[in-house]
Amino acid sequence: MNSVFKYPTDLVPLVRRQWSDERRYRDPAGLPSDRALSNLFETVFHASLLAEEGRQLSVHVIFATPEFFDSSNDAVVTRTIPLALSPPRKLSVAELLRLVPAVDPWASAILVCEPTIIGSEPEDTLVIWGILNLRSGWERHLAGTQSIAYCPPKRLAVTSGAPGSITVGAGGDAFATLEHGSIHLRKNKWVRLYSLLPAFDSALTYFDSAAAKCFGLSKLPQSERNTYWSQFYYHDVLRRLLFIARSQGHGACFLIAPPKQARDAVEQGQIVLKYATPGLSLTEALIFGVANRLANSAKLHSGELRELYELPVQFALITFPNTLNPSLRRIEEEWTKSHSTFGTDIDESVWDVIDDCCRSIANFSQVDGAVLMTDQLEVLGFGSEIRTEKGAAVPLKRAYDWNIDRATPVSADSYGMRHRSAFQFCMKFRGAVALIVSQDGDMKLVCSRQDDLLYWDITPPGVYFD
Repeated sequence: MNSVFKYPTDLVPLVRRQWSDERRYRDPAGLPSDRALSNLFETVFHASLLAEEGRQLSVHVIFATPEFFDSSNDAVVTRTIPLALSPPRKLSVAELLRLVPAVDPWASAILVCEPTIIGSEPEDTLVIWGILNLRSGWERHLAGTQSIAYCPPKRLAVTSGAPGSITVGAGGDAFATLEHGSIHLRKNKWVRLYSLLPAFDSALTYFDSAAAKCFGLSKLPQSERNTYWSQFYYHDVLRRLLFIARSQGHGACFLIAPPKQARDAVEQGQIVLKYATPGLSLTEALIFGVANRLANSAKLHSGELRELYELPVQFALITFPNTLNPSLRRIEEEWTKSHSTFGTDIDESVWDVIDDCCRSIANFSQVDGAVLMTDQLEVLGFGSEIRTEKGAAVPLKRAYDWNIDRATPVSADSYGMRHRSAFQFCMKFRGAVALIVSQDGDMKLVCSRQDDLLYWDITPPGVYFD
């Protein structure tokens, strides 16, 4: 184990090197002096250790000058709204603690720059000169309710969402995180959930097939960009679920398996459902969303894909696992009455249903035990106990991307009961996936591949500091 304790100032050479290596951050004027960087990192770090009126605060600071916003023609920059403070304040822990409660870290940031740029006293290393409104689209993207959004400007950002932890990045990306006295490079710490979607291949195949049936087809036209048409929606649903569960701070475990495997686990006594929940399902909402996105995409294309826009929707051809959600049934009835095609923009209505279901499922996870779901996103029950074999060896490995060549063995004994139970479940039922949220916010995806039981540390959804 590395016994060298790292401090905020140790981030300075790493960030400066990263900034010059990455083409996207090639503007050398985008960084202040080393003294100013050290001051910025130390101030945010020490602020993270404190609380205001008993509340743990999330901090989001961006280094950028007023002139940067005044002169930029970048669409990302022009869509933001910088609000100047009069007069500017010296950057300090005390000033951050006073100001942070008024700044939503998901949708805004505190703006700092070197004092001489705005005519302040030169002895101040950095000053707070404004608050940047990032617009609501970015906040919705972080929360998992919007797939695409304008990122924050590509200027140095320092963020903190937990005591003694700061992350440095720019443009919605992160370079490195300092936590528990160690510095972790972003690329070696987390894996994006989207890159792990191959773990849900059977589910994505099902949703593409169901969407095809909406148009009376046996299969959908080949996508030019993605393996599955449904993968964006499926990813966003999982991300929204994890965001809500993580924000509750209790920890959670979601066991997701193909329908037969999930039911077999219950029938064989591998899982004991304390509370069965027949009737709660995200299946139909996701099918509606995928079919609608397809039809809207078809408007802009030609050939085989364009033909989808001319086809009426035929929901009677789809067998849903449960009674269709009343909200979605009303949408279907309106389409039927108007004899319109499915290209109507109903994303907002579908996401209302998805959000309601995700909140219910995330709330279920607050009860001790796991939430059991099929990979078609039908909830079978919660408060579930996973029956494990005492003393059973768990040959666990940590992977760093979907290509598992670099996977390294780790000891499962170092994890708590929630993790070890999920490990054994995924080892027993190959094809099953576990999504685990720790109380401290760390998240893992677990599944078996080939002869290995693997886990990936997932980039936390909703943490801009990822």
